[in-house]
Amino acid sequence: MGSPGGQRGIGLGLGQGLGVSGIGTEGLEEELGGETPGLVLDPEDKSVRAGTVKALVERLTAHDTTDPNYFKAFLMTFKSFTTLDELFDLLVERFRIEPPPGLTPLQLRSWTSRKKNIVQFRVLNTFKSMLTDEDILEKDDLYILNRMKDFVTSEDVAQVGASRSLLTLIERVVTPIIPKSLSSLSSNLSTMANNISISSSNSNSNSNSNSNSNSNPNSNSNYNPNSNSNSNSNSNYNYNSNTNSNPSSSGKKLKLTDIDPLELARQLTLIESGLYQKIRPMECLVRAREGNERGSGGMDNIAYVIQTSNRIADWVAESVLSKEDSRKRAGTVKHLILVADRCRTLNNFSSMIAIISGLNTPPIRRLKRTWELVSQRHMAQFGACEVTLDSKRNFNKYRMMLASVVPPCVPFIGVFLSTLQFIQDGNRDTLSDGLINFKKRQMASEVISDIKRWQAHSYNLQSVPVIREYLEDRLGEREREMRMGIDRFWEMSLEREPREREDEKMARLLQESGFL
Repeated sequence: MGSPGGQRGIGLGLGQGLGVSGIGTEGLEEELGGETPGLVLDPEDKSVRAGTVKALVERLTAHDTTDPNYFKAFLMTFKSFTTLDELFDLLVERFRIEPPPGLTPLQLRSWTSRKKNIVQFRVLNTFKSMLTDEDILEKDDLYILNRMKDFVTSEDVAQVGASRSLLTLIERVVTPIIPKSLSSLSSNLSTMANNISISSSNSNSNSNSNSNSNSNPNSNSNYNPNSNSNSNSNSNYNYNSNTNSNPSSSGKKLKLTDIDPLELARQLTLIESGLYQKIRPMECLVRAREGNERGSGGMDNIAYVIQTSNRIADWVAESVLSKEDSRKRAGTVKHLILVADRCRTLNNFSSMIAIISGLNTPPIRRLKRTWELVSQRHMAQFGACEVTLDSKRNFNKYRMMLASVVPPCVPFIGVFLSTLQFIQDGNRDTLSDGLINFKKRQMASEVISDIKRWQAHSYNLQSVPVIREYLEDRLGEREREMRMGIDRFWEMSLEREPREREDEKMARLLQESGFL
């Protein structure tokens, strides 16, 4: 984040301020080094284990050590142990650090160059990182910009060179007074931040939109964005992709099996990727702390991801059970297995597991006559999807596979949430001496960094409106209200394939084979 820039600036400060090193610095070493009161370090790797809020802020802006991982973890999780206002006040206090009493002029000069200047630079760099990292400040936090501006324009701060660039950054943000959205705020900030590029992955994907081969499932290179209609490379699947088109306006309502499995997987990927990229770090921490008890605060972005997965699973079950004939049900099952397999190829593990979950619901799995008509080839693909997210050993196989996946990717959010919940439940917020358990925050920040890793890369896929409309219709609020839950699925399942005694099953099989 700000560490690389900070290191360059610190180097300049040391070179300009030290002069003749070692002269008149007797008695300063304890002030320049030593341990921070209220801070507990790990004896092995010297990482921060715990501390008071003040001690943690001092570590954040320390003159004698840099730890990018600590810096990132602190800014990502500070709202779990303090408030934005308290952090601001402590940073201001830290900037105005006072020298120890009794220093000679030479000692004061050495202390200023070796400690004060560095601390002040790092305080300003922390403020800059809070502004340029789009995941730190929420919409409700933007009031702090006025306090920042007052601080930066105060007489003592204005004398520091680094304050001018921070003031320019603040003014660029404050000028619109009320930003239209946090995304527009991020856009303004990214222009100012020399070392941060928020949207580089999007520009790269756009510049390469025509360079991918047709064999790449991540590319819709079969579609010409300048034409009025797009067609899949498979001539059996043709879609009118005019933005004003309606699946039902042509006189024939689009059916699930009318849609190429790969293209359906692509459109699901666009939907789920868009939802996943909206997840914010603080939402992860709040969900781990509060679970599903979110009161009247409304749905967060994680809730929308979970809701979409549940709707996909319900849609899958409903699609199978809506067919009265077992052969048509089997055809639907095979088609959905292919869609799940294509999602796996696209690294869209969220939609893949939602489809597999829908097929694995008891009302669907009990349909023996249906599953008997599913070929071994399709069952092998079904099994490959199941194995990908095997929950044994804490999803160990999935975690290892994900570590080797090349982005873009839509991970299964449930694994991350389970890990965060494990960290939350297995570690106290504060230690027995009342110190903040920062090790817990460090572990949580590592999980959140994994979540953010997959948000940095976008899919090079084009939306096909007619399919998107179909999916939005099937997954939308109207469809959800029409559903009656698992009980209704059980009723439909029993209607499609009533329970059989063994002799009844044998008679049916003989009849279907032509012997009776």
